[in-house]
This record gives sequence, structure tokens and C-alpha cells, in this order.
Amino acid sequence: PAPSQEPVASQETYLLVEGFPTSWSEAQLRATFLAFGGVERLTYVPDSRYGRIAKIILKDSGKMEQVVKELHGSKVGDGDVVEECVLNCKITSAAVQKKEEEARKKREEKEARKLYRADVRKRREEARKEKERIDKESKEPNHEAHEAPDEEPEEPEEPMELPAKRRGAAKKAAARFEEEEREELRRREEEEAARAAAAEAEAEQRRKEDEAKAEAKKAATAAAYQEELRRRAKEAAEKREKEQQEREAERQRREEKRRLFEQDRMKREEERQRREEKRRKAEEERLQKEEEERQRKAQERAEAERKREEERQRKEEKMRRYEESRMRREEVRTRNEIQRELWEDECMKREEKLQRWVEEQMRIAAEKKRKQDEERRRKHEEEMRKWEEKRMRREEEIQRRAEKALRLAMEKRKQREEEKARLREEEKKRREEEMRRYEESRMRREEELLKW
Repeated sequence: PAPSQEPVASQETYLLVEGFPTSWSEAQLRATFLAFGGVERLTYVPDSRYGRIAKIILKDSGKMEQVVKELHGSKVGDGDVVEECVLNCKITSAAVQKKEEEARKKREEKEARKLYRADVRKRREEARKEKERIDKESKEPNHEAHEAPDEEPEEPEEPMELPAKRRGAAKKAAARFEEEEREELRRREEEEAARAAAAEAEAEQRRKEDEAKAEAKKAATAAAYQEELRRRAKEAAEKREKEQQEREAERQRREEKRRLFEQDRMKREEERQRREEKRRKAEEERLQKEEEERQRKAQERAEAERKREEERQRKEEKMRRYEESRMRREEVRTRNEIQRELWEDECMKREEKLQRWVEEQMRIAAEKKRKQDEERRRKHEEEMRKWEEKRMRREEEIQRRAEKALRLAMEKRKQREEEKARLREEEKKRREEEMRRYEESRMRREEELLKW
């Protein structure tokens, strides 16, 4: 069983979908293809450009061309619940992917051969330059040998040995590169000779086969004429029976197609109801969160008001204590220093003036803080009102888009039905014309047979 499944798997056709974001889940990707009959199997494949792509097999494989026509290069998503993206769809199979992979490997091998030839040329050029440099160094006079002292007679021999070693290494490298080049040329000549021999043998075999086919065709022509007359009479009866069966099969296909359309319509209606229920739940959760946020802000405002009242009471108590202490000091000062009454009166006036100034400053600060709180509350209410209006406009826009999409879908469906009716009418006329021509041809053949 395993070997028999390999050809089927290699010929299986699927959709290759690219361009969807990483935030999309498998459910969102499946929901995109619900209008085309649903997804039978979905597989993710890593990709260097998009991160990941999807291999999709539809339940109705006949709608793959429709999917490519409607979704390829189109924008999907609303930007709020589902992230917007542009999908790229194409129809492919494992055999096509294998051919593309083989073509890619051939291109890589070709590039590798080019790089190898360039490397060989570069090494040969380097070897040639090294050889020229060594020959040039060997020809130059060795001045250092004449300038050396008498007590070291062995020093001049070392520079003479180094060029000799370099010449030997350069000759070996050049010989190795020439050997590699000769081996490469010999291998190419053998491959060319083998390909030429194979092409000649194939051409000879093809010529013999053509001659044998021509002889067999001449021998079979005489017997085929008599067989053709009997076959035509038999085909006429079989064709009438086949046309009757085709009409019955066409009627059954139309019934099955109508039943599938009804099932698809029911599924779409159920999906619409599920989306409506999901939207209603999301709206309820949003309203509940807004109510909780309003309650929390009201509690925070009440807590801030309570803290301000406590602070005011603390300040009043502090002022009362201060007044009591001041009165006590005044009584002591009056009893002990009667001669300083004028100075005390002046101090009292200054204290009263200071008190009035402090009270005025506190009143101004309280009034300013109250106005700031009112302004902050007014701005917050204005922002909430604007946000609510924006949400209502967004919902109206979504509703308008849904109505527009439904209207376009209905118009497309109506156009498709009109086109199908026109094609059926043309097919019916064509079949009647072919039947008329066939009857005329049959009558002529019968007349010719009777004359003969």
C-alpha cells in the first residue's frame, strides 16, 4: 500500500497561502475559507520571507481557482478584531514543488561550476605571477654575498637556496594545476562523446519504430474500414443510450448541486448567527467594563473628597489651637507688661491682618483646586462622549461594509446564475444542431449504402 500512495501524494493539488500575520490563529485562517466550502486539511510550513506559510486542501477542490481569483492580492480583516493583511494564493502540488526544487538545485550547481572555474583561473594566474616573480629574483645579482665579512663564509649560500626552493614549489603548483585542467578537459570530452553516442542510438531506434508503425498502419487500414462501418452503426445506438444516461446524470447533478447549495447557505447562516452572538457578548463585556470603570472613578472621587475634608478639619483644629495659645500668651503678656499696651495693640493688628491674608490665600487655593477638578471632570466626560460617538460611527461603518459585501455577493451570484442559464441554453442549442447534423449525415450514409 505504501508505494501505491506515493504517486497520489505527489499529484495532490493544494493551495499555498502567504502574507497572513503571525497574530492569526488556525481558526481565523479556516474562517477565511468558509465561503468556499471549508478547509479539509491545513499545514504550516516555515518560510524565510513571511515567517510561515500555509498549505491548504479545500473540501471542494473545484473551488481553488475561484479562491485564487477572489482572494489573491486582496485585503482581508477589519483592523479591530482581525488584523488586516494582503493574502497571496496560488495553486500548486508536490510535483510542481519538486520540479522547482530541482531547477533551483541545477541553478546552484551551475553557479558552483562558474565559481570553480573562476577559482581555477585565479589560482593559475597566481601561480604564473609567482613563477615570474621567482624567475625575476633568481636573475637579480646577489650583492649581499660580496659585502659579507671573511669570518662568515657560509652566509651568502642561504639566499641562493631560497629561490631554488621557491622555483621548485612554483613548478609543482603549476604542474598540479595543469594536471587538474587536463583531467577536467578529458572528463568533459568523455561526457560529450557519451551524450553524442546516446543521441545517435536513440535516433536510430526512433527511426526503426516509425518504420514498424507505418507498416502496421498500412496492414490495419484495410481491416479497419469494414470494422468502421460496423462500429458506426453500433456507436449510433450507444450514443443515443449514452445521451439518455447523460441527461439523467445531469439532472441528478443539478439536484445534488441544489442540495449542496442549500447546505452551504444553512452553514453560512449559522456562521453569521455565531458571529452575531460573539459580537453581542463582546458588547456586553465592554459595557460591563465601562460600568466598573465608572464605579471605580466615582469611588476614587469620593475618597479624594473625604481626604480633602479631613485636611480642612486638621487645618481648622490647628488654627484653633494656635488661637488658644496666642490668647494665653496675650493674657500673660498683659499681666506682666502693662506699659507695652501700644506695642501689643500693634501686634494684634498685624496678627489679624496676617490671619485675614492666610484665610484669603486658603480660600483662593481652595477655589482654584475646585475649578481644576471641575475642568478635569468636564474634560473626562467630553472624552467619554467623543469615544462613544467614535465607537457608534465604527459600528455603523462595519454595518455598512457588511451590507455592501452582502449586496455585492448577491449581485455576483445573480450574474453567475444568468451566465449559467445562458451557457445551458447555448449548450442545448449546440446539442440540437449536432443532432440535426448527425441525422442528416446518417440519412446520407444510408442513401449511399442503398445505392451501393
